[in-house]
Amino acid sequence: MRGFSLVAALDRNRGLGLNEKLLYRIPGDMAFFVSLTTSPDPHLVEQSVQLDRGWRDKRELEAKSLLHPLNERPIQAKAIQADSKIEAYNGVILGRKTWDSIPAKFKPFKNRFSVILSASVSEPRNNDNSPTDLADFCYCPDFSSALQLLRARGAPHIYVIGGESIYRLALQDKSCERLYLTEIDAEKKADTFFPKWEDKFSLQAASPWIREGELRYRFTLWLRNDLLH
Repeated sequence: MRGFSLVAALDRNRGLGLNEKLLYRIPGDMAFFVSLTTSPDPHLVEQSVQLDRGWRDKRELEAKSLLHPLNERPIQAKAIQADSKIEAYNGVILGRKTWDSIPAKFKPFKNRFSVILSASVSEPRNNDNSPTDLADFCYCPDFSSALQLLRARGAPHIYVIGGESIYRLALQDKSCERLYLTEIDAEKKADTFFPKWEDKFSLQAASPWIREGELRYRFTLWLRNDLLH
């Protein structure tokens, strides 16, 4: 069974959002999100932000963590354009509240097929509640049916993008293989948080620290422990 990934940006307290809005809107992180979720090859996107997958020494990774911010190097995140000739777009799964919080000018997501989870629908539906034609996005009643729909549709890569309750469901699924977590070296008041994950996943790669305005952040890649044995 084809696995899927999670994508999230969280601060030192694992904070995600407040009052149904993201805590942070960082252009470099947004560019990474778009590139990753649209690209047919996530490895190219990892390389573009210097996610060095060769780091395997746990002590070295810990030395570069938020607790020990050493060897800071500024890098520029670069957006990678999706190929307009791709026959099957990647899929993203998100909750209805997350979907509703996205500004209208950004919906539906370009070059991706979105599945919005909503308990009020019993089958895949469009925004106007008509049967979906799988053009850009649809609603599904639960997480398993969303995965099934995207896999049947042939999505090359599937990404779960929030919010908190959807992340929690995804982390419990054994086909959740990768976490792309943007660590933000800051703290803000939050009412939604990324669930704890460290017991099931191991840090495999981390980019250099990036400074953008007054914020500092880095990209990290975590793999499910089951895949490392």
